[in-house]
Amino acid sequence: MSTLKNWSLAFALVAGVASWSGSQPATAQTVIVAGVGPAAIDELNVKVAAVDRPNRTMIVQQRQHRWLVEVPEVFGDLSKVKVGDNLEIRRIDGAIAAVTRGKKGLKPGIRYSEGKSDAVFQNLPSRFVTRTATVTAKFNGFDPAKKIVTIDGPDGRRSLPVADPVLAADLQKLKRGDMIELVFTEAFQVTLK
Repeated sequence: MSTLKNWSLAFALVAGVASWSGSQPATAQTVIVAGVGPAAIDELNVKVAAVDRPNRTMIVQQRQHRWLVEVPEVFGDLSKVKVGDNLEIRRIDGAIAAVTRGKKGLKPGIRYSEGKSDAVFQNLPSRFVTRTATVTAKFNGFDPAKKIVTIDGPDGRRSLPVADPVLAADLQKLKRGDMIELVFTEAFQVTLK
């Protein structure tokens, strides 16, 4: 198997993408998410718009949305990735672990950390990798009955599960359009098509 296919395990993409705009659930495969229960794996198809090999970043796009992808060294060499390549991202989000109101002037963005927690997901398919994501986004709404928060981030509208009652209460105090930062663990797999 090529280095590129081995590293198809993961790019530092946000998948973190539960429902990104335009994503489709994978073939009825579900994963047990701590605090949430069974959840479907989402699929997202993106195109590489730019590659910055020295800084190990890419810009990917889906429709009108573009966002930066940081690729940690552990995922291999970027020498074979080129502008125009198509990527398939399969991912599942864990419940939100923290939420804070953003400061004025913050712009939507995604940051990843090496820290991860494999205990968040049960029966995760092979070749999935987990990581912690911090997403800065505009708050769109919170559905307390479904325990789902909806945000508008750098890659479009996204819905994420909320399991903690304290976080749910905090989300109910926000107004549509408020900038917030959400922290959660995600599992993902990226494949070059």
